[in-house]
Amino acid sequence: MNLPNLSAKSNNSAQFTIHKSVYLSRLLIGLHALGLIASLFNSLAGLYQFILIVSILSSLFYYLRNYLNYYANYTLYYAHKTGWQIQLHSTVKQPIQILGSSLLTRKAIILHIRFNRHQTETLFILHDSLLPAQFSQLTVLLKTTNTA
Repeated sequence: MNLPNLSAKSNNSAQFTIHKSVYLSRLLIGLHALGLIASLFNSLAGLYQFILIVSILSSLFYYLRNYLNYYANYTLYYAHKTGWQIQLHSTVKQPIQILGSSLLTRKAIILHIRFNRHQTETLFILHDSLLPAQFSQLTVLLKTTNTA
């Protein structure tokens, strides 16, 4: 797979379509399951234990619904002239600013982005959301172009 040369003087662009992550779905379910197990073995009164269990289950359904419906598939674009852009569900690309609080590791990217002056979002990208070469390219591109 040929990756585009994206040096500072290049006019090339890159496109990254982020797909659903099996690991992220398992992580969400596993962490909530641990919370449920811990709530069953605590010494809270029955009503408080019930409220805790309902809270954990509603959190699980909220995050899974949010992840599967809203952040499942989206596309990040980079071009030297226009900078970073994102395309969620609509066909319109929105310019974004990558914030300096983003975290890049070998297996995951926690991307803090700003759509406009006030709206910020956090995107969690695991390594299985992209092909390995694309994940590496995205990590390098984020490291080299992050100016916030």
